[in-house]
Amino acid sequence: NRIRRAIANGAGWDVIRESVLDASEYTTEVGRIDVDPCAPIGPKGVKLLLEAVATDNIPAEKLDLTGNDLGDSGAEALATALQHNSRIASLNLTENSIGCVGAQALAAALQQSETITELTLSGNKVGDLGAQALAEALQHNHTIATLDLRANSMGDVGAQALRDVAADKKVKGVPFELKL
Repeated sequence: NRIRRAIANGAGWDVIRESVLDASEYTTEVGRIDVDPCAPIGPKGVKLLLEAVATDNIPAEKLDLTGNDLGDSGAEALATALQHNSRIASLNLTENSIGCVGAQALAAALQQSETITELTLSGNKVGDLGAQALAEALQHNHTIATLDLRANSMGDVGAQALRDVAADKKVKGVPFELKL
């Protein structure tokens, strides 16, 4: 699609911004950007895309990067961009080969986020260390209502840390859904 070609060709912000706006117009839901996993944009592409979203204040509330081969470096770039995010509320990072390093970076960004309400990380490799970092972040984050970590090579230690946070939120009356 046009976003992928613009990023691959090293296009300037104006072309990327126009491509993102065009993509937003053709989705079924206003404010949603879906990047097709059939031709993944990778870490460099996600960094450029998110900088365009953050810098130009493109109205994207939902970002779906399922299967885009981000890995830890893409997750780190995403985490950096999310620190300046004031719009994205729903983020789908299913099947992106994100390990504990990427999960730790995302957790650091979540600690400061006031907009993300839904994060899907299913089908990655966050492991116990990544899960523990996310659990710590959830103790400080009051906006996230849904966290999906199914199929993540996580052991009992990471799963229990997340369950403890979910139970604490429930006791406090904070709406929160944890999917393991």
